Amino acid sequence: MKRSEGRRNAKHLLRLSVAGVVATVVAMLSVGCFEPGPVRCGGVRSSWCNYHTVWSLGDLYANTSNTINIFYDVNHPFDSVIVAVSHGTATKGERPECQVFVPDSMIGRTVTVYSLVRSGSGYDTLSHLDYRVVRLPDPDLVLGILYSGLYSPEVILKDPVVRAYNFGYDFSAEWEVVSYRVTLTDKDSTVLVDTTCVGNTLPEEVREAVRRAPVYSEVRFREVVVRSGEEERELEGFTVYVDFEE
Repeated sequence: MKRSEGRRNAKHLLRLSVAGVVATVVAMLSVGCFEPGPVRCGGVRSSWCNYHTVWSLGDLYANTSNTINIFYDVNHPFDSVIVAVSHGTATKGERPECQVFVPDSMIGRTVTVYSLVRSGSGYDTLSHLDYRVVRLPDPDLVLGILYSGLYSPEVILKDPVVRAYNFGYDFSAEWEVVSYRVTLTDKDSTVLVDTTCVGNTLPEEVREAVRRAPVYSEVRFREVVVRSGEEERELEGFTVYVDFEE
C-alpha cells in the first residue's frame, strides 16, 4: 500500500471513530444520563446508564410519587428488571415507567435508585443513580382555570373554585385548598368585602359583590392554606381584576 493511501485510510478511520463517539454520546444524553466508566450489566461490562428521567437528572421530590423511566434492551427486557431504592419504595408501572416514593425525612439527603436482575441465588446490578431529595414545590393557585389577570365578572364567576396544582412536573401530588381570605376593593382601595372562607368555593355573598363591583376592582386571594397528605402550607395568593363597569 502506498504511504499516501495509508494516510487517507487512517484519516477515514479517524473520522469514523470520531463520528462513532459523537453518536454514542448523543444517544446517551438523549436518554437523560451519562455514567462514565463501565457498570456491571448481567455479567456483561457495559458503559450504558440504565436510568433516565423525563423531568430532572438529579432530584426526587419527597412525600409524593416520582415517575422515572427505565432504559432497557433486548438482553434485559423491562419485565425482567427489578427496581429498588435505598430509602423509600419503588414500584413498576406501564413500560418503561416506575414510581419512586421517598419520605420527608430524607429531604436534603441523597438516595440511590437501583436497577437489578436475578442472577442465580442473588441479583446483578444493572445500574444505579443517586438523587437528591428535595421539598415538594409550592403549587400554583387558580380560580377555576384563571391566573391573575383582568376578567369580566361572568368569567370570574364561571367556576368560582380556588384550586392548587403543580404544573409542569412529572410527579403526582394532590393539593386541597383548606381555607383562604378574599378581599374585594374598588379602584380607590375602598374595601367592599373582606372575609375568610373555609373550603375552596367562593361564598354566595362574595360572588354577589363581584357581580356588582365597579371597573378595575380587585379580588385578592390571600393567606391561602393548602394541604397535601399530612403537610399544610400557607401561600401568598393571587389577584384577579374586574374589567368593566355595570
